Amino acid sequence: MDKVGNHQTLADLKPGQSGTVVALLGGQGVTGRLQALGLHPGKRVTKVSAMFLHGPVVVDLEHSKVALGLGLANKVVVEVEG
Repeated sequence: MDKVGNHQTLADLKPGQSGTVVALLGGQGVTGRLQALGLHPGKRVTKVSAMFLHGPVVVDLEHSKVALGLGLANKVVVEVEG
């Protein structure tokens, strides 16, 4: 997903960027998995790191580190701060 306005996916954020989750894309299984990890609309996340191209995306979510595969990170839409 490309940047749309001030919204982009977790995969597209740069390390250090923060935002608020606005949507979880995908079916019930995908959204259930993301919610089980603590990712819900309204939650603030900060991207910590990512491997170039295909590696996991690590985010800080309420003082916990959560690692997501690139596919799941592309399913989380955030409103970027700033």
